[in-house]
Amino acid sequence: MKKFATALALALMLPVAVAAQEEQGHGQMQHPGMGHHAGMPGGMGMAGGMMMDHPGPGMLLRLRGTLALEPSQVERLEAMHAAARTSMQTHMEAAREARHRAHAAMQGATPDLAAHEKALREAADHTVQAQQGMARAHLEAAGVLTADQRQKLDTILAAMKEMHQSMGAMRQGEMEHGPMRPRDGMRREQ
Repeated sequence: MKKFATALALALMLPVAVAAQEEQGHGQMQHPGMGHHAGMPGGMGMAGGMMMDHPGPGMLLRLRGTLALEPSQVERLEAMHAAARTSMQTHMEAAREARHRAHAAMQGATPDLAAHEKALREAADHTVQAQQGMARAHLEAAGVLTADQRQKLDTILAAMKEMHQSMGAMRQGEMEHGPMRPRDGMRREQ
């Protein structure tokens, strides 16, 4: 019975998990090493890990019906989401511009290592500020929920984590043993 309940929860959570992963990347400027998709199996980096433990306002808004959010909660979460997104975009644009300055400092006959380092440090600082702003919004979003809503959310998150781990194990098995093959007596359509 427990396996059936888990399977049912996972099946019901798949659309929410997909939507939440899409929400994490929507509108964000991405570059290698930023952490959004880099680093974790299944394409979830730092932001993905944060979502699984502390979902942000965007994910909670996607779950508004499931969590039975009140209009005042929706309003607060929408404001948090907009502010966090604006801050993220501003910092990521500044980081991108700083990386361009770092690249330009190394061009020409006399590369300027000091200017290169200064620009890279500025880019890193903006990246940290962007990530900290998102982390802050994720932590603050939980404060909008009632105790009952938080309990329901914890159940949803547990099912999502289990599904994510199962999918990771399947991918790991395929990496180690190749794509799954049909069992004896079964043929793949060609």
